[in-house]
Amino acid sequence: MNKGEFSALSIAGLLVAHCAGMVDLVVLPVWIGALINKFGFSAQEAGGLVTGFLLGAVVASATIAPLFNRLPRRLVAGSGFIVSAVAFAICARGPGAVTLAALHVVAGVATGIGLSFVHGAFGRSKNPHRLYAISGIALGAFAAVVLGGLPVSVSAYGGQVVFLVIAAAMGIAGLAIYMAYPADARMTKQHPHHVGKFPPILWRAIFGICLMTFNNAMIFSFLDVIGRERGFADGQLAIVFVVMGFLNFLVIAPLAAVLEKRIRAENVMVAGPLAQLAIGGLITNATGFPVWAGAAVLYTGVLILTHTFAFGFLSKEDPSGRAVAGTPAMLMVGAAMGPFLGGVLGQAFGFEVLAIAAAVIGISASLTFLSLRRRTPVPALAE
Repeated sequence: MNKGEFSALSIAGLLVAHCAGMVDLVVLPVWIGALINKFGFSAQEAGGLVTGFLLGAVVASATIAPLFNRLPRRLVAGSGFIVSAVAFAICARGPGAVTLAALHVVAGVATGIGLSFVHGAFGRSKNPHRLYAISGIALGAFAAVVLGGLPVSVSAYGGQVVFLVIAAAMGIAGLAIYMAYPADARMTKQHPHHVGKFPPILWRAIFGICLMTFNNAMIFSFLDVIGRERGFADGQLAIVFVVMGFLNFLVIAPLAAVLEKRIRAENVMVAGPLAQLAIGGLITNATGFPVWAGAAVLYTGVLILTHTFAFGFLSKEDPSGRAVAGTPAMLMVGAAMGPFLGGVLGQAFGFEVLAIAAAVIGISASLTFLSLRRRTPVPALAE
C-alpha cells in the first residue's frame, strides 16, 4: 500500500471497523458486570472469559501482522469481523460455560485478524497519527451511544444484550470492510527492506504500550463492579459512562490531533502511565461519587491520548505498516491479563489493592518510555 490519501468511503469503513474491533475498550465494564450479575460467574471467572477473547486477539494479531503485505486484505479483514459476529451471536443464546469460553476465544482470534488489517491500513495512510486520532473521536462517539443505553438495557432485558450489541457491531464492521477497504490498487509488493527485524526501540515502545493496556484493563474491567460496591445507582453509573464517551469524543481524541506537532510523542508517552496510575488509584479507593466519577470519566482517555502519540511514533519508526498492524496485540496482550489479575486480586483482597498493582506497572511503563527519549536516533525502516 503506497502512503497517500484514502477516499472518504475507505476512511469511513476503516473507522467503523476500528470501533467494532476496539469494543473491549468501550463495553468491558458492562461485559464483565453482565457475566457476574446476570450469568452468575465470579469476578475471577468473568475476567477469565474476557481474557480468553483478548488472548485470542493477541495471538491472532501477533501472527497475522507480519503478513499484512502478503494476504488479500479486504477478504481476510472482512471475514474476521463476520466470524466474530457469529460467535458473539451464539454467546447470546446462553450456552454452557465451556462453550461460552470457546466462543470467546474464537471471537477474539477473528477480531484480532480483522483489526490488524484495519490498523495496518492506518499505518500506511498519509498521516497515521491524525487518522488514529480521528479513529479515537469515532470510538468516543460509539462509546457515548452504546454506553448511554447498554447498562440500562442489560438491567431490563438481561446479560445477552451485551453479546447481541457486540455481534451487531462486528457484523456491520465486516460489511463495511467488504465494501470500503482501501482498494488493492493501493497495495504494492513488499519492499525487500520491509522483512528486516524491528530495531530495539520499537520493541521498547511496544512493551510500554502493553503495560499501559494492562493497567487500563485491570481497573476499567471492574468499573461497573466497583461502582456498585460503593453503592452507586444504575442511573449514576450510566451518567458516568455517557460523560466518559463524550469526553473522549469531544476532548481527548481531538486534543491528540491538535497537539501532534506541538508536543514530542515521547514526552506524552512518559507522562501517560503516571497520570493513569494516579487516576486509577482514585477509582479504586474513592468512596464519594463526585471524586470517583471524575476519575472514572478520565481514565480511558489517558490511554487514548497516549496511544495516539505512540501510534504516530511507531508509524514513523516503521513506515512499512507492520508494527502498527500489530496494534491489537499491543493493546490486548496487556488487556488480556488485566481482567483476570484484577478479578483475582479484587476477589481475594478487595479492589482497593488494585491501586498498588497499578502503581508498580505504571511506573515501569513510564520508565520504559523514558528510555525512548534518551536513545540515539536510528534510521526508520526503509520504504
